[in-house]
Amino acid sequence: MRKYRLIYVALWLAAVAVYSIPWVRGDGEIFTGWEFTLPFSLPYVVGLLFGLVVLLTRRFAFGLSLAAGILMILGVVGAVFGYYFAELVATLAGGNVAMEPGMCIAFLYSLVYTVAAPVIGRKIKG
Repeated sequence: MRKYRLIYVALWLAAVAVYSIPWVRGDGEIFTGWEFTLPFSLPYVVGLLFGLVVLLTRRFAFGLSLAAGILMILGVVGAVFGYYFAELVATLAGGNVAMEPGMCIAFLYSLVYTVAAPVIGRKIKG
């Protein structure tokens, strides 16, 4: 059971790390997922909190882990909308906005988390 808890910790920490890498570059300034939190990627942060609740309490491990993964996916989708909104504003203002690899990595990792975390969470519930 301890082994699965460590695996879950690694999954959760990787989700935090992916949220912290560059998602968008705007006129030379780099933005991570944390800069997109309000209002676009807020579900990702809620998903991280759900994962933290599972780590701290081991309660509702399967359901909260699944919900966390789904919220992370929705958070990245919201950030994509935020990116396109920023691109529209930058185009109108004569600026430049480009997507960084972090947003794509976050989306792919969210899919992995959605599948792996509930399975591992069920094993740490013990």
